[in-house]
Amino acid sequence: MTVWSQELPVANLSVTPGDTVCQGSAVTLAAAPLYGGLSPIYVWMKNGVSAGTGPRYIYVPDNGDMLYLSMTSDYPCRLANTVLSNVITMSVDTPELPLVTINASPGTNVAIGQFDTLTAVVANGGISPHYQWLVNDLPVAGATSNTFISNNFHFPEQDSVTCLVTSDMTCSATSFGWVYISLYPEGVTTQTQAGGFTILPNPNNGSFTIRGTLPTGTDQEVTIELTDLLGQVVYQEKVQAPGGKVNERINAGQTIANGMYLLTLRSGETNNVFHVVIEQ
Repeated sequence: MTVWSQELPVANLSVTPGDTVCQGSAVTLAAAPLYGGLSPIYVWMKNGVSAGTGPRYIYVPDNGDMLYLSMTSDYPCRLANTVLSNVITMSVDTPELPLVTINASPGTNVAIGQFDTLTAVVANGGISPHYQWLVNDLPVAGATSNTFISNNFHFPEQDSVTCLVTSDMTCSATSFGWVYISLYPEGVTTQTQAGGFTILPNPNNGSFTIRGTLPTGTDQEVTIELTDLLGQVVYQEKVQAPGGKVNERINAGQTIANGMYLLTLRSGETNNVFHVVIEQ
């Protein structure tokens, strides 16, 4: 004799990878019954409507979907024919790109051999985002924190320094921020005043004002020349200085690369030289 106990069937279910997923990700719901018998019948319900049959149901959810399982048991001594599972409510997250800003100390223009500290400030990165620093698109070994310190930049060309940030949120996403690092020879500093002239602002975006008076105090023609550290002229203009007074607005354009430049004012035998930093 075989004696079966009387039991109430239970329609358990599981969801993989979970009830919170990224937009566009598929989930698998699986039946895990108790006292379902040898051949139970499963009907999957989504938002109150039949959506599938069988022991598994795979689909791509929308946010707020409500799913449960209806199971008809063939257990011999069942106390009910059909039972329902608990309801699972799906949450669907939309990926958010991290917003990455890089701060440089002492700045993006440093002397040759000077250490520069770059710090990535991240929004939408989660609690513990992953960092990877690159110099000129090449990953730097071991540079995997939010801070990158180096004095190994190149002169006279600029180095592109990038920080890739991957969020640790439910929907992981990767974004980046970058800066250009420019070097100037040791001992050279950024000047805003020379020979009685002033340049404002400095650093600037290629647009600045030169004010001052020539020592002769007479009408003069002044040549204004902007050169890079290789000696290439990137901007040149001749202006009149009535009574030796110069008050000239310079617009060197938006196409000039970031970096250190030499600004020269020539008038007769007089030269005034500034070191100008351009940061577009």
